[in-house]
Amino acid sequence: MEEIKVGSIMLSPEEKRQRCVINTIKMLIERKWLNKSNWINDDSDDSYTKKMNQLISSNSPDHEYIIHLDKETNVDKYLTDIDKTKIYIKFIYVKYTSTSNSNASSVNEFIKAHKNHYKILIFKEIKEKMLGIRGMSNTEYFKEETLLMNIFGHKLCPKYEVLTPAEVEEVLRSYNMKKRDMHRIFDWEPVVHALKLKLGDVVRIIRNTDQSLYSVDYRIVIT
Repeated sequence: MEEIKVGSIMLSPEEKRQRCVINTIKMLIERKWLNKSNWINDDSDDSYTKKMNQLISSNSPDHEYIIHLDKETNVDKYLTDIDKTKIYIKFIYVKYTSTSNSNASSVNEFIKAHKNHYKILIFKEIKEKMLGIRGMSNTEYFKEETLLMNIFGHKLCPKYEVLTPAEVEEVLRSYNMKKRDMHRIFDWEPVVHALKLKLGDVVRIIRNTDQSLYSVDYRIVIT
């Protein structure tokens, strides 16, 4: 079996897929699309529940996985007019450079087959300028290499909280400012993609500091 080196660790293709699926789950937990307690045990972020272990061992010959969504999450805010019980993950190992090239047929067929579900496509190789798939309704894409690490689990990563419109108005009143006065975060930044933020969204960023217990900042997403 082919092995691939990540940092100083050798991972097989199957191990890479499992790591990407686990980090996708952690990303969806940060979005509050999933309940953490159903996937990760309280004592450790690397101790997984039966539900998680069943998922990462359920790889199909086509490298597809199905996430069964939890109840009582905020997923309804994002998934509109589609089935809200499942998210499909598919790994794409052909070179994907255009929505119309010969390698695109399997991708297009997958999207069409699951048009009533949310989909996450994970590509081994895709051009950054390829925006066609990103723009499709209820579909996201990621490079495999970006999901090999859980960015929210890094010790230097602050805590992010996406504010509701009411919370944004309260912050603006409290600080006597307008949105144009807020600090900014760009829509191309990895955390914006991971949290599925859109232009105009506001996040609260909480950092641990040496001088105090924590510091709080508010940033608005811009292009």
